[in-house]
Amino acid sequence: MADVKITILAEDTAGPRGTVGEHGLAVWIETDCRVVLFDTGQGLALGRNASVLGLDLSRVEVIIVSHGHYDHGGGLSDAMASCSSTAPVFLHPCALLPKYTPPDREIGIPRLAETQVSRVIAIREPQQVLPGVWTTGQIPRLTAFEDTGGRFYRDSSCTFGSSCT
Repeated sequence: MADVKITILAEDTAGPRGTVGEHGLAVWIETDCRVVLFDTGQGLALGRNASVLGLDLSRVEVIIVSHGHYDHGGGLSDAMASCSSTAPVFLHPCALLPKYTPPDREIGIPRLAETQVSRVIAIREPQQVLPGVWTTGQIPRLTAFEDTGGRFYRDSSCTFGSSCT
């Protein structure tokens, strides 16, 4: 079994001296000299914290986005620009759709450049992204306590709801 090293690049608290915290998540996962970026946080902390921690974002071979909210994919465009130009991005088919919460706050992933969209691979099922590295695919909510955390809408007037959060 390969060693796996996990480094938190962004979350709600600051870590070592010089790093910054932000609401959201970004995780550097390294195994056998292969690098996966899981989520990109809001994007404000990702590059700075990677630099402070001595992690070179150009080494990232694959980006995985857990879901389509700004605090997990807000830094996606910048991450894609910093990573290898061939690094694919795996995400749910609804992840890049607009999302809002009342009264009209946009909470989706910021729009990608047209050249970046070609690197996106939409998945719902488990997927091997590197040898020995898999995503779970879509995880269905089966019980009432698996709340999405609020009311989410697909339009800025917050009238058209969606199961794609």
